[in-house]
Amino acid sequence: MQNQPQLFMGNSFHTRLDLDSPPTWKPLEELAEVVWRHPHLPQFHPAEFMYMAALHGVRRRVTIHLYKHRDTRRYLNLDDRGYAYAYQYRLDEEIAPESGGRYRRYRNIEDALDRGDLDAFETERLFRSFPPEEWPSASLK
Repeated sequence: MQNQPQLFMGNSFHTRLDLDSPPTWKPLEELAEVVWRHPHLPQFHPAEFMYMAALHGVRRRVTIHLYKHRDTRRYLNLDDRGYAYAYQYRLDEEIAPESGGRYRRYRNIEDALDRGDLDAFETERLFRSFPPEEWPSASLK
């Protein structure tokens, strides 16, 4: 794993929380198709995630979708183009109720997947409630 500054690109930015938008699954489904074609990446099925909310960049034109894994309880935050983001907590910052917090883009998707702890299933530390043998065959492209 890389050290913290190398994980990200650009600066963190403020977001606005949107709990009223309907779930958007396309970014997660497209990422799942990519990882299925690359066995070296941690494998997952979109049905293993819950859609939590959308965030809109305050000054940037970006919408980030928050997906929470049912078993690891970790988040995978993807924008509409499939780029991954991490929440950036700042101790010295007051957060308004409508704020979604600060986010910063990962340099690559491998680091975002690594932070999602999806490899925990391979080491048998964690039970997978929707195991690969139950995934629809169409999803194993």
